[in-house]
Amino acid sequence: MSDDDNVFFAELQSEFLTEAAFLLETYEESMLGLESGNNRQEDLAQIFRVAHSIKGGAAAVGLADLGKFAHVAEDLLSLLRVDPSLVNSEVISLLLQSGDQFKFRITSLQKGEELPWDTTELVTQLKFWITQFNGKVEDNADTKV
Repeated sequence: MSDDDNVFFAELQSEFLTEAAFLLETYEESMLGLESGNNRQEDLAQIFRVAHSIKGGAAAVGLADLGKFAHVAEDLLSLLRVDPSLVNSEVISLLLQSGDQFKFRITSLQKGEELPWDTTELVTQLKFWITQFNGKVEDNADTKV
């Protein structure tokens, strides 16, 4: 890549990080709504859109670790959108932790800090619930037909 290309790519990353930080405000607001349980369907849709946007944007600007993490969170959110009744306190806790991890990573990248970012345990927990809910969502879909 030329120097001009590197500068352009750095600008794209910076713009993505600014947008992602803004999206996380929506994530946090929707998490508050999800905790109250008043409109779970809409709150889950909003949280999903944030994770989806971060996943796609991160991949497009070369932030593979952020994109991969967002993909796992998005997978869980996708199942919850199909059946909001699956939301429980443990899942809410994981989604809050996921939001914290998004914020930590995005903030550190914005500051140019190369802080260690290990989401292994959180990803394992997210995948556990994805596995748990996969069968339930399919079972519930069968009974709704």
